[in-house]
Amino acid sequence: MEDFTKICKIYIIESQNPIDILENRNEGKALSAGLDLAGIKNNYYQVINEGALDLCFGQIAEDILELQPQNLVAPYIHISAHGSESGIKLSNNELLSWNQLTPKIDSLNARIGMIHPNKSHPELEYSALHFCFSTCKGAYGHLLQGESEGNKFSTMVGPKDSIEWIDSLLAFMSFYHQIIYKKNTAENAVSIMNTITGLNDMFQLKLGEGLELKK
Repeated sequence: MEDFTKICKIYIIESQNPIDILENRNEGKALSAGLDLAGIKNNYYQVINEGALDLCFGQIAEDILELQPQNLVAPYIHISAHGSESGIKLSNNELLSWNQLTPKIDSLNARIGMIHPNKSHPELEYSALHFCFSTCKGAYGHLLQGESEGNKFSTMVGPKDSIEWIDSLLAFMSFYHQIIYKKNTAENAVSIMNTITGLNDMFQLKLGEGLELKK
């Protein structure tokens, strides 16, 4: 059976607010340390504004392209920040709406290339990216898809409501453990996230355009 620790990598992007920084709350950094301990490949980035986020996406694209010949097939973009139905907030208190994030994701997909899993239908192309929003109301990240054509992500996971940092950290550490070590499905992994935190139906799984859950 394929070793998922060799073909998955987590890219953690953290953007706390000033109070988080002052009080040394680093959910993303704590997650990175836990993943290191588990032997799960990850990169940690701290961004404070939109310009830094753009540079970060550029570095992530370069890293994915370098790793593609080594069969990296599942890059996970994990965003740790404050959020709402409208989008995510960066450290400089700037609200980046889901609509503003969409062209950035389009650019990232264009740089790393889409995948064509169905040889019978080579015209069907899907994003290789998986998004995890460790933010309040991160499930609204499915709005990245918008009404435009084209697949923006393969899977997206986030909470549907406000959530405490400790619950989010525990949930996502469990999620990556289930996906990468237990080789569980995303649907089952999200169910375990809700169970382990005791937050019934808090974490939601969304699939990219054109994808369906297999029963």
